[in-house]
Amino acid sequence: MITPQALVANVKDLILLPEVYFSIRNIINDPSSSFAEVAEVVSQDPNIAARILRIANSSFFGFATEIETVARAISIMGLSQLNDLVLATTVVRSFKGVPNDLVDMKHFWIRSVFCGSIARLLASHCNVLDSERLFVSGILHDLGHLLIYSKLPQQAASILTRAKQEHINVVQLEREFLG
Repeated sequence: MITPQALVANVKDLILLPEVYFSIRNIINDPSSSFAEVAEVVSQDPNIAARILRIANSSFFGFATEIETVARAISIMGLSQLNDLVLATTVVRSFKGVPNDLVDMKHFWIRSVFCGSIARLLASHCNVLDSERLFVSGILHDLGHLLIYSKLPQQAASILTRAKQEHINVVQLEREFLG
């Protein structure tokens, strides 16, 4: 049986935040920076740039004309949402190999982002200054499940099957199977 310590021993290698994330964070934290500077850094990662444009042009923002530049998209979206998007995109990329039969990844990430957003909203309502840390915690709160799904897919399948058949809490079974 693998121990939880062995399972997480190499987790830092699993999620490697790209340099663009740290560059964006530095620019966002610099009060003298501009949207153009942020857009220049974001444009270094075509996947993130495309996602930002797709979101800015979505029905969520509802603009009649198409948003064509990353700088305009960032100004519409805001720096906080940009940071969240870059972080979420990075984490999602790290778990591309999780078997679809174990978890619906779209539902997983929607739930995670919702949890992060609620955590940030509660932090703001309670005047907690570091709401960003709570947003990240909310997004990553179920990361352990993805780690199990990706590293131990057969055990995860057994746990999920038994939980469903016997109406047992997944966490309880993970402790039983994995320690």
